[in-house]
Amino acid sequence: MVLSAFAELESSEGSARMFALLLFGSISVDKAALKASVYSLHAGFLWEDLRALWVELRAGPLSWAILAGLVFCLALEYFFGRQRPKLVAKTFFFNYGLLILNTILLGGILGFLYHWINQFYLIWLPFARLRVLADKPFFVQVLVGFLVSDFTIFFSHWVRHKIAPLWHIHAIHHSETALSPATLFREHPLDPVVNALITYAPMALLGGSIWAGTLLVLYTVVWGLYTHSDLPMTWGPLKYVLITPAYHRIHHSIEPRHWDKNFGHILTLWDWLFGTACFGVEDSFELGVQDFPVKPEFRITVGSMFAGWWRLVWYPFQAVGQLVSKGRPWQRLGDPRVE
Repeated sequence: MVLSAFAELESSEGSARMFALLLFGSISVDKAALKASVYSLHAGFLWEDLRALWVELRAGPLSWAILAGLVFCLALEYFFGRQRPKLVAKTFFFNYGLLILNTILLGGILGFLYHWINQFYLIWLPFARLRVLADKPFFVQVLVGFLVSDFTIFFSHWVRHKIAPLWHIHAIHHSETALSPATLFREHPLDPVVNALITYAPMALLGGSIWAGTLLVLYTVVWGLYTHSDLPMTWGPLKYVLITPAYHRIHHSIEPRHWDKNFGHILTLWDWLFGTACFGVEDSFELGVQDFPVKPEFRITVGSMFAGWWRLVWYPFQAVGQLVSKGRPWQRLGDPRVE
């Protein structure tokens, strides 16, 4: 098994491998194109590690486990969702089209990012050799990784709402007006990159086994699929501890009273601590972003899907330019509390 060779991260190069796994572990890319691009940047030694990990992960349990989680969430939504059947919803297929197109675009970008990540860790971050978790038991790596990553996901989410340029990128995800597991993939191609840079850098610095990192990616993605499902589940008293679909639905609300609420991913703890938790409201509110200007046509054709994707990709740059020209670069378009 290729992964067994990397069971423990032995150096700062290992931290770079862990970071690359966490950042790009669930994104399909054209390996041949990436290899040519990365070698052209003289980062072939890093590519060899990434290629070995990627081949193993694609053939290994991670991809199949995420697919199983997706199928399970779709089944829950089909039988218990608010609007069934969702499997034939046009937005569902459009969002998966976005995933494919974003993957193609990111495939080209990542070839360059691999080089800079490597330089970032090996040259500019000498303290990346800390590897606090490298010699700890597996369950300690998983537990600490869970708590640290859940907080950093919360913090990343908060940052991408509060900083206007990042909000305009993240607003693509919030433009969805009917939640489904596929809503997780409705995003600007830069959004997962920004999110992962903030979220997983601390984990890469902490070190740990590749299997712990794989498990981290797995439960993060699967829980995201579940909480974006259009399910009326609240889990009784557990709703005050764990993020539920009903809890996260409030985060996607268009109502001013719900703005900047419920940033958490798995635990509600961070929302409690930072005063952003919102419970106990009815679920009759609308979802989306107020006056969002991009209205993709949901005809399931290559042309209409590409046109809709391109309008979403271009939107953040258009929004930032519009606000800068008005002398209001800090304003977040779509904020229902601003006239």
